[in-house]
Amino acid sequence: MLGDATDSAQLERVFKALDSLNRVRILRFLAGRLASVNDIATALDLPASTAALHIETLEEAGLIRTEFEPASRGLRKVAARKYDTIVIELPMAESPREHAVEQAMPIGAFVDCQIAPTCGLLSNSGIIGLLDDPASFYEPARAEAQLLWFRHGYVEYRFPNRLPTLAQPTSLQLSMEVCSEAPHHNADWPSDITTWVNG
Repeated sequence: MLGDATDSAQLERVFKALDSLNRVRILRFLAGRLASVNDIATALDLPASTAALHIETLEEAGLIRTEFEPASRGLRKVAARKYDTIVIELPMAESPREHAVEQAMPIGAFVDCQIAPTCGLLSNSGIIGLLDDPASFYEPARAEAQLLWFRHGYVEYRFPNRLPTLAQPTSLQLSMEVCSEAPHHNADWPSDITTWVNG
């Protein structure tokens, strides 16, 4: 995958390597095989020196690897293709940040809940209230919660609408970390986790 994280010099080498019909032919010829420079030159009807230069360009781009192996007279250089697929991710236009409204909500800032044990809340300093006591979800300290769990039920959050006057929303993104498991009992506990927006 070639994209924004790829070094620009490496991108340039790959584009240069692919900007030649003969180099593309070499890559096609190397599909599923190891071949020497002379084999490639003969199969593609190229001078051996030209094939060697193309192979050097492909190797610099990281598209093939070469090694030396014993031959009847000394060593011979053989090449193999490193990738079957090359994906080039083109730059995407970023959404202007001034057109986005972000709102973070602490996990303990729910406005309503219906909880069934086993359940609990946990802050950085420890358990909030009592374990397996749904009433603990009404403790004032719940605002400091970093983790909450319950057997079944729900928690409800209300977010303030901070869109500018007359602005029309075009999309909504929610990001949260949720899981379904029973620690020390079953790491793949079957249950449904559902999110509703505005009912």
